Amino acid sequence: MEVILVIAEGAKAESLIIDNLKKVLFNKQVIIKVIFGTSIYNFYQRKKKYGEFFEPVEILREMSEKNREILNGINRRDISSVFLFFDHDIHSSNYSKEALKEMLDFFDNEYENGKLFISYPMVEALRDISNLYEQYNQNECYYEINKYREYKAHASNVIRNISHLSVYANYNFDIWRILSRYNWIKGNLLIDQNFNLPSYDNLNRFSQKLIFDKQYELIDKTNKIIILSAFSFFIFYYFKRSFIEEKFLNKKTE
Repeated sequence: MEVILVIAEGAKAESLIIDNLKKVLFNKQVIIKVIFGTSIYNFYQRKKKYGEFFEPVEILREMSEKNREILNGINRRDISSVFLFFDHDIHSSNYSKEALKEMLDFFDNEYENGKLFISYPMVEALRDISNLYEQYNQNECYYEINKYREYKAHASNVIRNISHLSVYANYNFDIWRILSRYNWIKGNLLIDQNFNLPSYDNLNRFSQKLIFDKQYELIDKTNKIIILSAFSFFIFYYFKRSFIEEKFLNKKTE
């Protein structure tokens, strides 16, 4: 049986999203969820501190009594794959572009160190959508980096007319499908400057490292990022091509 360790930055939104993902999209997999509780940049500092002895599972045990209980009796050999979900957090006191790049390089394989997915600007990017009819305004995809501290309020305001999106526990497959497709459209805008739903083969190019590079090219030019959810790109990455094409991209199977 596949055992997946999910490491989340926060105990609130991220935790609720992962619980819902497990209910809606996963079947036989065992998902162990632990909370790091602080930014990717603090994670980076711990990585530097431990050097070659850095082991995420052991670091997580140190973080809280709850994590110790969750991971009791579990070591890395018991875990099939590791996925991490963190925010861009450019307003963090120890923010570093170089640290984030190094973490994306280090956490680049779920079967080894783990696979890192970043939300730009933060976890609420998942529900940053003004309608569920797939009628989008390209201008709504951008966000100024000097307003990161205001983003949670901004994201809540965006969904004021679709208030049920504020309750992650209520998301069903149809909502995940719409949110994922919208994030992939925005990814296509970021990477290929096309504001439409990309093909599977195009989406397959949109690695976390490429997204990082393109976001910083955009920051350098405009002081803005394109709002993107880590969870939508995880869905594309994790599930098989046949499932994504049939359920998300409307491509009929032969």
